Amino acid sequence: MILKEFYIALRDKILSNVTDIQYVKLFNEQFLNMEDQREESFPFPCVFVSYDEIEWESINKYIQTGTLTFTLKIAIEFYLDNDNHNESIDLYIFDLKNEVYK
Repeated sequence: MILKEFYIALRDKILSNVTDIQYVKLFNEQFLNMEDQREESFPFPCVFVSYDEIEWESINKYIQTGTLTFTLKIAIEFYLDNDNHNESIDLYIFDLKNEVYK
């Protein structure tokens, strides 16, 4: 239940504080599924959350504490055939990452 509550709080915090992000989901290899056309498209920019591991430590017989490691995957639309080679599109991801990580 802790992971679910953490995900909901994180998702809601990102959606309410980062105006450019309107889509936050758990990561489930959506990019691979998109290529295989098994995944419906999702709006860009978006954030995917994945849990890496939880290190549990017993404090006593009834209480444990844990350290959660998670990853935020931030995706923007990027076109390889951009004739203008607009550098601002490349640099936009840095600003977006800063906003998400706040």
